Amino acid sequence: MLKTLTDILTDYKFFLGLFLSVPFAILANLLTPKIDKFLSSRNSQIEKFLSSRNSQLKQKRIIKIKQEYQKVKQYYENRMMLVEYLLANILETISLAVVIILYITVIDSLFPASMSANSLSKIFVILGSLVIVNWTTNALKIYTKVKHYNDYQKEVSDIIQE
Repeated sequence: MLKTLTDILTDYKFFLGLFLSVPFAILANLLTPKIDKFLSSRNSQIEKFLSSRNSQLKQKRIIKIKQEYQKVKQYYENRMMLVEYLLANILETISLAVVIILYITVIDSLFPASMSANSLSKIFVILGSLVIVNWTTNALKIYTKVKHYNDYQKEVSDIIQE
């Protein structure tokens, strides 16, 4: 037991750790309130920024909803405009599909055995399909809102009043 005590007393690492840990602990206790105050002020600044950002986004969303509502109201009041919109959408979709088919046919006929032409054809098919799905989805959403106009009108008024 005595030997271990003398080893501890002669070990400079023990005393170095002992004498350095006390000032570091005091320093940490003194700095903790200042760090906490800094972080809380920073947090309040972030909260203010986020609340202003959320209100801006909400205003933009309401403006977009009002514009969409005006468009749907216009289609509801004049069904011929809705029919024209849907026919134009169908023509755009068919035109894009024909252009994609022709373009792929040309690429495949120019480079029949090329891997890059095959990959390029697949990419055009995928991109064209995504555009077609997007167009038709938007048209179907507008048609559904016109079809169920009263429910849509209540939904919009509820959103705007929030």
